[in-house]
Amino acid sequence: MAMILSMKEDAEFKQMILLLQNLVWFLIEHLFLDWDTQVKFRIIRCLYFGFLGTTRIDIFDNPETDDEFYPKLWKTIKVYITDLFSLCLVIWMFGRSAFLYPLSILECSFILTMMFLPERIFSPHKSFLWQITLR
Repeated sequence: MAMILSMKEDAEFKQMILLLQNLVWFLIEHLFLDWDTQVKFRIIRCLYFGFLGTTRIDIFDNPETDDEFYPKLWKTIKVYITDLFSLCLVIWMFGRSAFLYPLSILECSFILTMMFLPERIFSPHKSFLWQITLR
C-alpha cells in the first residue's frame, strides 16, 4: 500500500534524501577513495551525483503533469541546461578563473545542478538565478 504525503512532507522527504546522499558521498570520499588521482576522482564524483540526481527525479509521480513523456523530458532538459549555464556563471563570478580551471567550473556546476534538479523540474521559473532572486 502506497503512502500519500502532503506537499510539505514530500519536500522534507526529498531534502532528507539529499542530506543522506551527501553524507554517503562524504563517507565514501574520506574513507574509501584515493585522492591522488584527480581525474579518476572527478569521474567517480560526477558519476555518483549524476546517477543519484537522475534517480531522484519523480516526473511520473507528480500530479501536476500530464501523461505525455516528451514535453516533460524537454522541460527537464531546458531546466538542466539553463541551471548548468547559470551555475557556471555564478562560480566564475565568485572568483574561479575560467582560463585556469575550466574543468573544475564545469564539474562543480554539473554536480550542483544534479543535486537540486529533481526539485527544480516543476518550478515555474526557467533559471535557478531567477528563482532565488524572487524569494
